[in-house]
Amino acid sequence: EIRDKETVEAAIQAALTGHLVLSTLHTNDAPSSIIRLMDLGTPAFLISSTIVGIVAQRLLRKICQHCKASRSLTDAEIEYLGLPKRPKGYTVQYGEGCVECRGTGYKGRAGIFEILDFTDRMRAALSSPKVELADVQEAAKADGMLSLRQCAIKKMMEGITTYEEVVSVT
Repeated sequence: EIRDKETVEAAIQAALTGHLVLSTLHTNDAPSSIIRLMDLGTPAFLISSTIVGIVAQRLLRKICQHCKASRSLTDAEIEYLGLPKRPKGYTVQYGEGCVECRGTGYKGRAGIFEILDFTDRMRAALSSPKVELADVQEAAKADGMLSLRQCAIKKMMEGITTYEEVVSVT
């Protein structure tokens, strides 16, 4: 786990000498990890030359399969998620609560992942004199990274989790 400058330096040194380094870092999302490493004193050029990718992950509760029901998203919910309006709206699933899920409507968990790949575009974003979080986010989005929220919305649309869980976790 990377918590301080000394640990970052050890991880960077290991990566520079050809080792594959896997570590944890507490941030809200993948792009914020780069800024956190810089806040710990790591120069952007070292981040750019040693990191291959960053994965942010969270768990969502899964809808109980025994009491799954459907409902339509309200206009306010559609707007809150930033979804485009559709004439037929959006139908999503929820759990009504039953003996199997002990009345919660949920049973089990599913992962959502935000995968930031270190592409040439990302390295170029890190080569600017003043690297900002917005620059990193823009490069990641341009490279096709799905945010945790987008991944959670996808799970909701697939009937795996609920609107409420998407809002709670992301």
